[in-house]
Amino acid sequence: MKRASVCVMVAISAILSGCIAEGDYDAPEEPAEEMAEARQELTAGCTTQGSGGGTWGDVIKLCRTSSGGLYVQKRSGTFTSSGYIYLYNGSGSVVASQGVPQDTLTVNFGYRPPGWYYVYYSSNAPGEAWTGWLQN
Repeated sequence: MKRASVCVMVAISAILSGCIAEGDYDAPEEPAEEMAEARQELTAGCTTQGSGGGTWGDVIKLCRTSSGGLYVQKRSGTFTSSGYIYLYNGSGSVVASQGVPQDTLTVNFGYRPPGWYYVYYSSNAPGEAWTGWLQN
């Protein structure tokens, strides 16, 4: 207990005497700044790497908002049958899933951290669809 108090007092004394001045070291860059700069380069849109596919072809698209949100839409019309939709990250893990009622226009996944994502839709029709990869 006494030893810890002495160490703290020595450190405070060194700072106050000017031996350790604030800003005398190179602080690591903030990763948040780097991510914010990278995110500014990514605009809202639905551009994916590779194409989607499935029972009915490339019928759904994964899109991002300018604030980092992700959402899925049918390329035309609504989801004509209910089912389940899964959001996968770049590691191939499911990071979100939700039920899709019939006649749904858009499925929102909300904000997602920077990374690569794709969506898989399993319909009760039956059938399936998936998107290409999207960088968020």
